[in-house]
Amino acid sequence: MTCSEIAAKEGISVPYAAKLMNILKRAGLVISVRGEKGGYQLGRDATEITVFQILQALGGSFYDEQFCECFSGERDQCVHYDTSCSLRSVWSVLAEHIQGVLEATTLAELAGKGESIMGTMMRLRFGEQALHMRKAV
Repeated sequence: MTCSEIAAKEGISVPYAAKLMNILKRAGLVISVRGEKGGYQLGRDATEITVFQILQALGGSFYDEQFCECFSGERDQCVHYDTSCSLRSVWSVLAEHIQGVLEATTLAELAGKGESIMGTMMRLRFGEQALHMRKAV
């Protein structure tokens, strides 16, 4: 696909699509093809590329230890900046679970099954808790 096609399908500008594709190219997730029918294609089979790999290439971790430093308010250090902070531990556990789901989800699964695979994975990974959380939302 060309950057113009990607931009149109995703509802983003062409320059932004080009920027994202260049990042993915540097990460080895896509390759560029020159010529009249050029554009971008996956660098590996869709079964070998996980959603986590893509998100890592585009922006890093969902949560990291420096999270509180970014949101310290008017103070030099976040009021929760402590190794025993319950908020930090909650975010850390959530990040581990989210990462696990993203690492287990390939592009092929997303393309072939969409939301159904995510629901199944959540139930397998988190059991009944996921069902209760889903109903609550």
